[in-house]
Amino acid sequence: MARFHVHDGRGLEVTVWRDPQLRAFQISCAADGAAPLFDDLIRAGKPLGLRLAGQQAFDVLQLEAGVLVPDVDFAPARSPFARDPSPQRLA
Repeated sequence: MARFHVHDGRGLEVTVWRDPQLRAFQISCAADGAAPLFDDLIRAGKPLGLRLAGQQAFDVLQLEAGVLVPDVDFAPARSPFARDPSPQRLA
C-alpha cells in the first residue's frame, strides 16, 4: 500500500493512500486541519462532480469488499428491548 505525504502551504500534513482491499482512496490529516482540508476538497471537486458519500457509504463499501469490521452491526434494530434482565431469567 503506497502512502503519499503532502504538506500544503498552511503546514498541514495530509496523507493519501489507496486501499487495495476497498479499491478506494483514503485521506488523513490532523484533526485541527480537517475542516480546511474538507473545504479545499469540496471546492476542488465541484468541476468534477465530487460529492459526499458519508460514513454509511464507507461502511457499505467495507461490507461489499468483505472486510471484517469489529463493533459494526449491520442488522436492523429489534424492539422491544428489555430495560433490565428479569430475575427469573438470571436463575
